[in-house]
Amino acid sequence: MADRLPAGTGADALPGTRYQRLISAHLADLTPGLERRLSELLALTDFGAALTERLGTRETATLILLVAMGETGARWGELFVPDREQVLRSLARRGTAPKPPRSDFRIPSRLPQAAVLRLGDEGAASDEDAAPFRKLMRDSGAASAALLRSGGELCGLLLLGAPHAGLRVSRSDFLEALSVSAAAALQKCRRDEELRSANRKLSLHVYQLRSLMDLTAGLHRAREESRVWDLLLNGAMGHVLASRAAVIAGGRVLAAKGPRHPDEDWSRLSRAAEALRERKGVAAVGELTDRSTVCDLAELHIGWVVPVASGAVRGTLFLGTAGIGRSLSSADRDFLHSLAGQAAAAVESLRLTRSSIEKEKELELARRIQARFLPAEPPRPPGWDIAGINIPCLAVGGDYYD
Repeated sequence: MADRLPAGTGADALPGTRYQRLISAHLADLTPGLERRLSELLALTDFGAALTERLGTRETATLILLVAMGETGARWGELFVPDREQVLRSLARRGTAPKPPRSDFRIPSRLPQAAVLRLGDEGAASDEDAAPFRKLMRDSGAASAALLRSGGELCGLLLLGAPHAGLRVSRSDFLEALSVSAAAALQKCRRDEELRSANRKLSLHVYQLRSLMDLTAGLHRAREESRVWDLLLNGAMGHVLASRAAVIAGGRVLAAKGPRHPDEDWSRLSRAAEALRERKGVAAVGELTDRSTVCDLAELHIGWVVPVASGAVRGTLFLGTAGIGRSLSSADRDFLHSLAGQAAAAVESLRLTRSSIEKEKELELARRIQARFLPAEPPRPPGWDIAGINIPCLAVGGDYYD
């Protein structure tokens, strides 16, 4: 069978391609209208088959333009999609429009019933809803427009220019059929992008959670406050890519990392820390309301302030601007806030443990002193057995005997 097929239709060709080439051998036997319909049908079939591939949004938009322009003979085409504010933004373009389309076209609340609009087809009473789109077509020199709808919402607008000289304008049926498939394709791309974005955010949250757990474990294993502050600075600087950081509490610098200017005065950071002592959340310097604090921190190239608080521990973590180059997301702020809180809790735990140990030592000393006041051994007069013991309820007591 293979040796009877036309050239290029052997077993090595794709099944769809072999079938289309077999059909193309019989196109000469078809009437012009049927031949065009068959061409449009094959174009839609190819378009549907291509959508099974993992195409990105821009690749899908380019494919929509190629299919639409190929079957309509349009000189140019442009595909728009709405943004969050329902303003149409250009996604893909082929050819050059006579006039640049408007970049501020907001989707009206009511959409026309027709899926395809052509200049010169005005006149229906229900065409009032199409007036904004027709004006956009006239402003850009478009001959036709296909509204790509999904679930009653506009997910795209395809503008096509006039056909090349000598080509007949295709009927609206093809663009209507294409608009349905194109809308579904754009919706699929949008859902895929939302899913990828959600996966990226989830992966980032998992990474941040693991980092926070590792750092928290290190903070609570530390036996010295200096080690806790060192872990806090390293973790915070590494997360936001800051080149310098400092922790200020009680009017003094507890820890600092990164380059420092020779004429830099820590007193300005101390004043800022005192002004921010009651602040609860992470903030960029530009978000602060105290102008003098903002000026001081800006001159010191500080970009972010993070409260460090737990129990009696109160302080502020200052992060430099170098290396950040972006605003921190809510997840970044939560990470810094949690890390600073864990560091403060670790320091408070160390201080309580140290205080407890010191009290234990003091009580042990008091117990020994009290024990010296008691008789070392009882007297032993002939004919008598004398014994005495003092067991305090706590480390020391107020009872005494002799």
